[in-house]
Amino acid sequence: MATFQAQNSPSAVRVQVRETPKLAVSQDQVTQTSSTAHRRHTYGIHTCLWVDLLINIIFDYGWNKVGYIGVTLGFQLLLVFVWLTLVYQILKQTYPFRTGLLGLLMHDFRHLIVSAFMYLLFLLMFRIEQQINLSKHGETNVSTDLWYHSFDYLVLICHKLSMIWFYIELSNFSFAVSSPMYFKQDGWLERLTQ
Repeated sequence: MATFQAQNSPSAVRVQVRETPKLAVSQDQVTQTSSTAHRRHTYGIHTCLWVDLLINIIFDYGWNKVGYIGVTLGFQLLLVFVWLTLVYQILKQTYPFRTGLLGLLMHDFRHLIVSAFMYLLFLLMFRIEQQINLSKHGETNVSTDLWYHSFDYLVLICHKLSMIWFYIELSNFSFAVSSPMYFKQDGWLERLTQ
């Protein structure tokens, strides 16, 4: 407990500050901990990416039941939520995030933000279009019979292109954010003034 008293004030004010002693943590321990967490989150991102790719391969063409397509959509939305959580966990460890320089991070990873939005939009459109086709025509091969419906074909192509773009941006993010630049104080003030 430390006691402080104002020296040159007309009314003496006495303040007591109670502190609990903390164990000293070396910079090496902090770096090792954040490096291990970063590696674990990166593995999680890439695992989710492969699971989502397999789901897209299997359920875009092979299954024609309304329930399966609905469960698939729910599971893929869960994967998007997991991705966002993992990206947040990685960004939370960076110097710009801890100091409130979110604008610079958003500028650096703006393509990831746009591609994630586009992927989510076309994923929803494609799965809902599959549900509508299956509900209208019964559980026949109509959900993947895209050659006779130009809108369905357009949505499928947009979904696939946005999926590839999002996968590339997500992979690039996981490697780019591991740069030492994002964990050091150097250079960020200069970027703000440019």
